[in-house]
Amino acid sequence: MEIQVMHFSWTEIICAETEYLLTLTGSLLGDSQALFDISSYWTNEPYFEITLPCSSSYIATLQSRNAAGTSGKSASRNGTTAPCPPSGVVYSGNSSFATVSWNSSVFATTYTLYDDSVSPKKQLCNTTMLSCSLSNISFGSLVVTAHNAAGESPSANVMGGRKQYYICMKTKP
Repeated sequence: MEIQVMHFSWTEIICAETEYLLTLTGSLLGDSQALFDISSYWTNEPYFEITLPCSSSYIATLQSRNAAGTSGKSASRNGTTAPCPPSGVVYSGNSSFATVSWNSSVFATTYTLYDDSVSPKKQLCNTTMLSCSLSNISFGSLVVTAHNAAGESPSANVMGGRKQYYICMKTKP
C-alpha cells in the first residue's frame, strides 16, 4: 500500500498554554471491516501530520486543553486520501489499435493513461471509465494513474495481455 502524509491545520486559540489533540477514525480501502482509530499526541502547534494509506476514508476531530480543562470534540471533517494505483492493468490488441483496461481503485473519480517514455510523461487519455482505446501505440511505455480530489495515485505499469495477431495466407493460383 502507498502511504500518504496528511497535513491537518487549524486556527490557534489565543489562550495561554493551549494544546491540541487530533483524532482520526476511518476505514481502509472502503472496507467496513478494516477500521482505524488514531490520535496525535497533545501538541501546542496549530497543525499535525499523520500518515495514512492510499484509498482511506477518515473523519477528523480536534480537541484542545489548557489549565482550565479539556474541550469536547470539534465538528468533524470528512475526507479521503488519494486513491491507490489501479490494479489489473492490461493491454489488449496490437500496435495499430489497442485497448488498455484496469480494475477500479477505491475512491477514484478519474483515471489517466500516460506515455511514460517521454519527459514529462504525455497524457493519452483521461476518463471516468475503466478502459481507454488508442491507435498506433505499444504497451511498453504506458502507465495508468487514479485520481480524486485528494490527489493522484502512483503509476501502475501496463502489462501486455491479450494481443491479437493477424495471419495472412497466400493461396496458389
